[in-house]
Amino acid sequence: MISYLNKDLFIKKRYRPYISFLWGELYFQKNDHNSSLVYLNQSLKEYDSDMDVVLANVFLLQGKIYDLKNMRYEARQAYKQCIKLKNSTSAIVFAKQYLNEPYKG
Repeated sequence: MISYLNKDLFIKKRYRPYISFLWGELYFQKNDHNSSLVYLNQSLKEYDSDMDVVLANVFLLQGKIYDLKNMRYEARQAYKQCIKLKNSTSAIVFAKQYLNEPYKG
């Protein structure tokens, strides 16, 4: 049954960016930042929705990872992309905070 559900989810294009984001979040939680970035970049490539809630969280998580990797320029770019979305998610609040003060974990 699980493989049937996975197959159904992967067929539907609109779920792909969200699933990639979730994989990115999972690898972030496991401190595998390189794998996390692979999935976050995949999510950005697949993204084609009007709903930008997931997109804001992708940019926020990218910024956090770049901060942890001491890549401050890239982190700031990701936070700026998040803020530019101007939606009402908490991701933007955090992105504004981390834009001025690096994420430390």
